[in-house]
Amino acid sequence: MASTRPVPWVSPLLCLAVLAGGAYYALVDAGPSFQLAAFAVLLLLLIGIDAAERHIPSATALLITRTGPYVAVNALDDSGISRALFVLVPFTAYFTFGRRTAIALGVVCVAALPVLFTLRVPGWHTQAEHVSDVVMFAP
Repeated sequence: MASTRPVPWVSPLLCLAVLAGGAYYALVDAGPSFQLAAFAVLLLLLIGIDAAERHIPSATALLITRTGPYVAVNALDDSGISRALFVLVPFTAYFTFGRRTAIALGVVCVAALPVLFTLRVPGWHTQAEHVSDVVMFAP
């Protein structure tokens, strides 16, 4: 499957930015750890998935192959910067499935964030960083 994205560098660049920001935060906050190593390995895996995109048999498999590590990276990231990776879900879907699917996945992300924040972050709705994450997905 050939890349249908006109800007194939966006995903790897965002992964590198998340790696740099998340690693910096983790090193300053707690120092080297297994959690930081797993975080870095998963982000490098995501960059590898982008490089091997043409070898993944279907667009659906590609989207699933990317989304699983996004969730795992987010779980390992204490800085919160990796939430930006979820923007890549509708972005990728737009170029592989079209506008309707991208909008639907964007809506799912917008709906999921407040639910996840409510479960994990007391008073999230009063914290600018969490509100901005929800707004990031809004049309």
